[in-house]
Amino acid sequence: MSRQDKVLTDRKIFHAVGYVCMAAAVVLAVRFAQGNFALSRTAQGMIPIALQELAAVCLGEYTATRPDTDAWIGRTLKTVLVASVPSLIWAVFWFIR
Repeated sequence: MSRQDKVLTDRKIFHAVGYVCMAAAVVLAVRFAQGNFALSRTAQGMIPIALQELAAVCLGEYTATRPDTDAWIGRTLKTVLVASVPSLIWAVFWFIR
């Protein structure tokens, strides 16, 4: 396997893990908001935030390793910021209400 093939395979993995973590964060946030679980309120609030931030990092890495890396810093920062917005909304909803 060449270096370029390995980078493309790693990119696919980061892309898939990012979206899986994002979906898991949303599903857990909805489930935690609906019912009582054996976890503390802080744990219920932090688990979706941690998953969403992991998704942001994975999608940021996916964006940063794009083959045409002319403006990779700005593109990566935008991706991480946009992917972090749901965790900020969840934090406000969960911890301030």
